Amino acid sequence: MHQAPALVFIATVALAWRYERAGGFVLIATAVAAFFFFRLYAQTAVAGLIIAGPPSLSGILLLLHSRR
Repeated sequence: MHQAPALVFIATVALAWRYERAGGFVLIATAVAAFFFFRLYAQTAVAGLIIAGPPSLSGILLLLHSRR
């Protein structure tokens, strides 16, 4: 049960590795879903940055790289 979120993140990274543009959108969507799933809106801002920050930043960077 505790590994389910990690497996979702790993699956999105595997998708992003192959398809940059689709993976970027999926990583951003995963970050938004994690923000609501873990109720990060009710916690401190640091918790939100730790949990949802890396996938959203990775998604943004992938989208920027795929434009090239």
